[in-house]
Amino acid sequence: MPYPKVKYATSDNLLYPLEAINGTKVTVAFEGMCKRHRIQLHWDGPSGPGSPTLPIVDGRDIGSVVIPIDASVIGACVGKTVSVWYTATLGDQTQESYKLELTVETIEPEDLPTPEFCDLKFEDGDWWLNMRWFDGNARIALPVWPFIAAGQRLWILAVGNEHQEDNYRFSWVLENHVVTTQEAEPERKLELKLSRTWLAGCEDYSSVTLNVAVTFDGALGTRPVDPSVSLLPANAHELLHTTAKLRVTEIEEFDDFENYPKKEYLGPGSTIDTRLLKFVLPQDSPKGIGLHVVRTPPEDFPEMLQGKALALCCGGVPEQLRLARLLLKWKCSRIKFAYATTGEGATFRFIGDGDLLLEERWVESRTWVNFQDLQGRLLHCIEVESLQHGSIDNLTIWHKGEPNPV
Repeated sequence: MPYPKVKYATSDNLLYPLEAINGTKVTVAFEGMCKRHRIQLHWDGPSGPGSPTLPIVDGRDIGSVVIPIDASVIGACVGKTVSVWYTATLGDQTQESYKLELTVETIEPEDLPTPEFCDLKFEDGDWWLNMRWFDGNARIALPVWPFIAAGQRLWILAVGNEHQEDNYRFSWVLENHVVTTQEAEPERKLELKLSRTWLAGCEDYSSVTLNVAVTFDGALGTRPVDPSVSLLPANAHELLHTTAKLRVTEIEEFDDFENYPKKEYLGPGSTIDTRLLKFVLPQDSPKGIGLHVVRTPPEDFPEMLQGKALALCCGGVPEQLRLARLLLKWKCSRIKFAYATTGEGATFRFIGDGDLLLEERWVESRTWVNFQDLQGRLLHCIEVESLQHGSIDNLTIWHKGEPNPV
């Protein structure tokens, strides 16, 4: 029996998906068809939506029937070759047609959406993803693609430092994500985030690219062709990519501690929470810490300290060695603050990742304390060991937006 004919197919066996964006129709025609024939069309594509069970239809005396194919079937078969054939049953006699090997082509790049960086800003004649101008993670939007459907799988991969051959940096925005019914709604955009921590590790004045891939049939991803270049699965259909120029400018933040309530004589285990740090008195340390107006003559030094400040050795037994910690809320490349005391000075320890001691120094009263690790290691915490009441004020930190869990 003759081949079935698929509407919009060129050369009878090539179907460009967007020609059938609303579905297609298959015509079954053969000599001698009558209305007593029972016609069963078979569309054998990828498992699931790509291989639908189609209803049996009655023949027609005019010699042909037209059977609709839903758009979801076409979408599940993008980039695949499917077998299309039919059987015709009359009484107890069943005949089978020739099988049409129909190739549902891949979608051309110009017909696919491009992911978008939502935080781009026009500067110096070009568009930049400048970390100075947005807080937190970078926002990404991805317009839905043709034939999007629940159950498809999606990968979005960020690639950085592309100027360093064989040393690319990768970060998954989404990996092996199963598209939901809500996400598959037409005319919408998927709203996503790219890790600020990862961006901060890229080089200043470099670029970052978003690569997107989909398995239209919902298949699991296979191994990438070349993991040194891309981690996207080899069997996925790649959408258009987008590249942004990147500025990894450090963020400078300041706190003079004026906008917090007064606290005094806090005991062991206490914490004072400020915008840039947590001021902590360990459970095993004698009393106390505070946050109050600088009021002793040795500490009241307008060029450095004035108004409210963090208070060391606030209350408790005089001349008793006490330890306090400043837990920074950002991993800092540099820090600066003013310190003064009623005594001679205090021991400051600058601590990095994994409680690594970066430096220990004795700091005298009325000193601007500056710290920046010569090896580029980031500062997480400062310990202060002192005997007499002291004040810390006018804190400035520099960081790239990488949070420090405290």
